[in-house]
Amino acid sequence: MYIEIWKRGKVRVSLTDESAVSHYGFPVLRIQHPSGTLDCGPADFCSAPEGEEPGTAALLLATIHAHRPLQGEALAAGRRFLNQWVDCPYKL
Repeated sequence: MYIEIWKRGKVRVSLTDESAVSHYGFPVLRIQHPSGTLDCGPADFCSAPEGEEPGTAALLLATIHAHRPLQGEALAAGRRFLNQWVDCPYKL
């Protein structure tokens, strides 16, 4: 599964289970930019696009969802992603 959920310039954010970091079919948040690719779990701290505050991958997903609500398969994948963090403060 690979679902692109956000794009700005050369930066893309997606949910995917096509990663060595993904376990048991749970998706990871993949951030792709010109300098490389980062696969994150929900509690992982990740850098933010220019002009944005850094935070956890769960916060990044929740922020994307607040501005452009996920639907269908993307929403289901986003919820599976967040459910990996037992005490996750964010919901979709």
